[in-house]
Amino acid sequence: MVQKIYLVNPPKIISMLWKLAKLFLTKENLKLIEIIGNYEDLQKDLPAWFIPREYAGEFVNCIPPGDESGVSIRRKIVPKDHITPYQIYRRKGINRPEPRRKDIPAGTLFVESVVLPGNHTKLLWDFTCSTGVEFTIYDRKRKLLYPQLHLFTSSLPEEGILENLSPASEYFLEFRNLSGYFSCSVDYSICSAP
Repeated sequence: MVQKIYLVNPPKIISMLWKLAKLFLTKENLKLIEIIGNYEDLQKDLPAWFIPREYAGEFVNCIPPGDESGVSIRRKIVPKDHITPYQIYRRKGINRPEPRRKDIPAGTLFVESVVLPGNHTKLLWDFTCSTGVEFTIYDRKRKLLYPQLHLFTSSLPEEGILENLSPASEYFLEFRNLSGYFSCSVDYSICSAP
């Protein structure tokens, strides 16, 4: 939940737009947003340990991904910033299996069962779908191994790997079409590795 949003030294057009937006916001929402012209004013409202170092505070971000400022610093986007599909297979040195297609009717689910061969302990997968699906992976005891997520992957495949699994065990990948009206097409690849 947002407690307060501080805009520090924004462009002048933001200040003009803010004056216009004030006319449409409630008093509660107006209290949540504050535009500050310099760093010293920010230090009056917040403790130093909470303010990023770039804004004359003491905060250093230690949680990846991101830089130590915890602030998004503008930089030129380069090709290596773009996500490359099927990276997980390349990193593990595995050829991606031929994808399969399944049409899931509205409001139903599709479960793909995978039994790991005797010496395999890794499960790799990727998929794209035409609409949003709820996706999860679980074992025979219905213990979740991958959280139940609502995903939209029409352009870039959702891919992942589960490692240190029990060999010769069965795992289930579940795709649930949440749409009440439209069917969903899922193109998926699943494989295992030692």
